[in-house]
Amino acid sequence: MIREWKKLREETLAKGYGKELRKTIFLDPKGKEVDFYLYGQKNWAIILPLTMKGEVVAIRQYYQGANKILLTIPGGDLNSVNEKPEDAIKRELMEETGYLCQTVERIGETPLWPSTRNSWAHYWTFIGLEAEKKKEQNLDQFEEIEIETIPFKKWIELCETEIEDNCAVTATFRALGYLKRNNLLEKYLP
Repeated sequence: MIREWKKLREETLAKGYGKELRKTIFLDPKGKEVDFYLYGQKNWAIILPLTMKGEVVAIRQYYQGANKILLTIPGGDLNSVNEKPEDAIKRELMEETGYLCQTVERIGETPLWPSTRNSWAHYWTFIGLEAEKKKEQNLDQFEEIEIETIPFKKWIELCETEIEDNCAVTATFRALGYLKRNNLLEKYLP
């Protein structure tokens, strides 16, 4: 029978730019103390915004962990533990792209973990429908973002072969299920 481990204590080893590395000591089911090094950050949300023409509002920006410029979809941190993921993603979409969606729906009942073994952080996935450009970007000091609209069918092909951001791929997969359940698949994938 599988049993949970007990967290005994933890120590912050490094902290900066909203990230943290901790040494965490667990007691395993056999009674042995085991060290794990866990990392995390603020929880975040990501959105697959679709225009009325059936295009994904995608972004390109430099990602330090990958050390390269990646094509992905908008997303960002919740500003506080009290900020709702729905509010955070609407704010982030507007800041990063200047787009507003008529409909924003969470896809998936539970948040996702980017690394279940190594991180306590988690994120939510959203779909945005009828995205329209409303104003100019309002970027953070460390952001340089290019916006690109890509036909949804092409975006799905890119997710199967070239998109390297696992959060974007997961949001796309969940979005397909949402569109199918709501009889919207043909509208966005003619």
